[in-house]
Amino acid sequence: MYEITVAVCVYKQKHWLHRCLRSLTSQTLEKSRYEVVVVNDDPVEDLDDIIDIFKEHINIRVINNKKNLGLPASLNRILKSSISKYFVRVDCDDYVATKTQDQADFTAYF
Repeated sequence: MYEITVAVCVYKQKHWLHRCLRSLTSQTLEKSRYEVVVVNDDPVEDLDDIIDIFKEHINIRVINNKKNLGLPASLNRILKSSISKYFVRVDCDDYVATKTQDQADFTAYF
């Protein structure tokens, strides 16, 4: 079980995903403590080429929507499949600073 699930939803923004995932691989938090779940909300677009690059660097999995469900429904799919204690949402065009997850004292908020 992971402590943190990082949710990344992608819809017609594949070109930003590499940068986002690269920033998540550079976290100082131990990789064994978090997972990254990417939801592909565009059934036409294939993200496997980008996901494959990061599989050996972070715990990552992909959920492919069969049709465009929108952001709330896509996030709910991640929530339903996650068993982590904490949930962090990141847009696919975001860049996450290196110590973001490490500096956050999640127990102080919950």
